[in-house]
Amino acid sequence: DQVQTIDRAAFSNCSSLVKVHLPEGLTRIEGWTFDGCSSLSEVNIPDGVNYIGIAAFRDCSSLPAFQIPQGVTAIDSEAFKRCISPTKLVIPDKVEKVGWDAFLGCSALEEVTIGRSVKTLAGGTFHGCDNIWEVWSFIEEPFDVTDYEDIHGDVVFLGKCFPDAVTSRAILHVPDGTTEKYRSKRGWRDFGIIAEMNVDAVYLPPIVQETQTPCYDLKGQRLNDKPLKGLYIRDGKKYMR
Repeated sequence: DQVQTIDRAAFSNCSSLVKVHLPEGLTRIEGWTFDGCSSLSEVNIPDGVNYIGIAAFRDCSSLPAFQIPQGVTAIDSEAFKRCISPTKLVIPDKVEKVGWDAFLGCSALEEVTIGRSVKTLAGGTFHGCDNIWEVWSFIEEPFDVTDYEDIHGDVVFLGKCFPDAVTSRAILHVPDGTTEKYRSKRGWRDFGIIAEMNVDAVYLPPIVQETQTPCYDLKGQRLNDKPLKGLYIRDGKKYMR
């Protein structure tokens, strides 16, 4: 419990490591600390941790969930790359930066929540996360999430944060009154459906039965079958499944 620092790659490729208890005094998880620990299924990340380094949990394919403390301010590149088990991700409110490919290949992800303080979502952050159905962004002042760089006078495209497979069908939930801001920013405007979070939205209603009032999609088209996961309208109100 007196340990305050664990240096880079300390447990890299310990592929039989199953459980880790980190000391409460730890403030940083350095780069590659648990990279390649493919059997790691239980780890406590202390509340005092404020930084998760490059590839810190890359290829930890047995991690059942992301446990990112509320005090974290930066998630570096490839931090959770190819963590293929978690279905939900919450990026806490104090996080300001999410680096390149941070969650690339997290193929089981279905729902992502992005805290209000995020100022950087680098290219490739959610590439290979094609099963994402819902993105909840609490960012009040959205920014471009498609990366470009000026190299010798030429603007070079570096990458998208969200892949086309996500933006083409997932619902982007944004703060009330910010739709036009999101529509004006690269990357965000690629989402086909942007819905504002408001008091009329009811989260996770009971499964709709065939005998209930008809349901409609956001374009006003009647749904013949039970609504799939996502946003739909019934009795003039928005519902989520």
